[in-house]
Amino acid sequence: MKKIKRVLALCLTFGLLFTACSKPAEKKEEKQQTETKNETRVFKDDLGREVTLKQNITRVAPSGNPAQVMLHIYEPNKLVGIASKFSKSTEKYISEDLKKLPEFGAFYGKKANLNMEAVINAKPDVIIDMGEKKKGIEEDLNKLQEQLKIPVVFIELTLDKLPEAFERLAEVLGNKERGKELSEYIKKTYKEIEENKAKIKDVKKVYYGGGKTGLFANAKGSIHADIIEFIGAQNPITVEKVQGGSGNEIPFEKLSEVNPDFLIFESKELAEQIKGEATFKTLKAVKENKVFYAPSGPYNFFGRPPAANRVIGMKWLGNLVYPEVYKYDMEKEVKEFYKLFYNYELKDEEVKEILGK
Repeated sequence: MKKIKRVLALCLTFGLLFTACSKPAEKKEEKQQTETKNETRVFKDDLGREVTLKQNITRVAPSGNPAQVMLHIYEPNKLVGIASKFSKSTEKYISEDLKKLPEFGAFYGKKANLNMEAVINAKPDVIIDMGEKKKGIEEDLNKLQEQLKIPVVFIELTLDKLPEAFERLAEVLGNKERGKELSEYIKKTYKEIEENKAKIKDVKKVYYGGGKTGLFANAKGSIHADIIEFIGAQNPITVEKVQGGSGNEIPFEKLSEVNPDFLIFESKELAEQIKGEATFKTLKAVKENKVFYAPSGPYNFFGRPPAANRVIGMKWLGNLVYPEVYKYDMEKEVKEFYKLFYNYELKDEEVKEILGK
């Protein structure tokens, strides 16, 4: 009996010792799980994908040029790379830190060339893709996320979703005050545009072209030219399938047939070239000296890339086409926009240069 009691006592002792040893280990594991949970969160992106993100994101990579513009505007200090280098003519608007960042390339577009190794080496907390919702995009982003082992989120970036795009960036990156001030500026601009559109009586036709000949049209439905209709003008070029990138090449006869009130081109050089070509001199816009180019610096006002740079483009285009309705002081408006969006104080001569005065 005494032996049995000793054995039971020993078993009880070992049991207590085992329990005492295992509890700290269990508690440690529970603590680690709790800490991990507290360090992450789930973000539901604009495709409905649920993506696990760090609570505090300090490093971000753009998937392409639209995201680069938006991140440059919103939180440039968190960028660990850029989709494409800035041109020499626009570098003065860009901080030295941004100029030194590695170039990743773009995940989408005709020149898709994303350098996955460079992205991995930059160690972003998240990759942000911004643009139109397109067929297959969810599958593409899931695959990219799996390949890179880095969270990838999508935020819709169409004209009507621009205010919300900054609010969504605030959800991902923090700094909600910044998101709110940018969103509120755009909402105010949209309200002004709606009020002005209601006053338009004679709708003008506006052509926006590019390429070496000026005949690569940004047709009706193109994300690169949607500010035309947004401000109450007409994009007279229609095509069966709208091409992104450089646009749809059209014959001169098609342009002549619609005979736009305004011709706008992607560069100053192209606009000057068109003015001097005999063929184009038959057009109403050329005869009436209504040939212009889209202002640029650091980004094109019209929509290359199609991001928040289009907001100042709307004011510029409205003021150009309907000056009796859109009564903006464009020098003042450009200064205000650059300060708020690019954190850049424009000098008077720089404003005049941008506006081609």
